[in-house]
Amino acid sequence: MANRYRQRIYAVYDGDSFVDVGTKHELAERLGVTADTIVFIASPAHKKRRPDGRHAEFIGYEDELEE
Repeated sequence: MANRYRQRIYAVYDGDSFVDVGTKHELAERLGVTADTIVFIASPAHKKRRPDGRHAEFIGYEDELEE
């Protein structure tokens, strides 16, 4: 059965340095945090609090990026 929700792809940065890319679940597993943490570090509130810290950027949906 196909997942009815489109998977969002995030890129994680530590300051200006690229760390990793993937879905929130993939990144959470590789970085040792929860999926909710990935969503939070992609939020504008987190970027305001820690402008030079680790943050995530939403870059697209999995099905769009595979083409």
